[in-house]
Amino acid sequence: MKFVLMSLCDQANDVGQCFPSVATIAKRCSMSERAVQGHIKTLEEMGYLVRKERVGHSTLYCLDPRRFCTPADSAPPQKLRHTPAESAPPPPQNLHPTPAESAGDPRRICTHRPDR
Repeated sequence: MKFVLMSLCDQANDVGQCFPSVATIAKRCSMSERAVQGHIKTLEEMGYLVRKERVGHSTLYCLDPRRFCTPADSAPPQKLRHTPAESAPPPPQNLHPTPAESAGDPRRICTHRPDR
C-alpha cells in the first residue's frame, strides 16, 4: 500500500492531484493491477486520497498531504541558533573586467584604410 501511495505522491502536482493509469502505477510498484486497485481502495477508505472518475479520461486522484504522518509531526522541536553568517559583513564584489573594457576604443582599432 505504501508503494502505491508513494507512486501517487511522486506523480502529483503542487496541489496534490495526479491522474496515472492503474497500469502505470502497477508497473512502477512492481505489482499486479488488481493489487493496485485494492490498495487505492484502502487508501481512499483511510482518507489519504479521493478518487474522481472522469468519463473519457483517466481517474483523477486528489491526495491530502495533511493526512500523512510527516517527520515534522513526530520530531522534537529544534532550537534556533544564530550562525556567524547572520552577523558577517557582505562579501566584497570583486568584478572582473569585461572583454569590452580591455579592448579599447573600436573606432581607433577598426578603421578602414583604403591604401591596404
